Amino acid sequence: MDARLRLISDLNFDIDAAFGREGIEVPFPQRDVDLKTPAPQGGAQ
Repeated sequence: MDARLRLISDLNFDIDAAFGREGIEVPFPQRDVDLKTPAPQGGAQ
């Protein structure tokens, strides 16, 4: 199991290094959250 985890880690680092050499950037996922404030109820301000 240790050899498998090490292999996966090494492979991921090698892929990242190859992407860096080629100028390939991997975007990070983004999420936009819109918060809406409800309008005041009634006539009081």
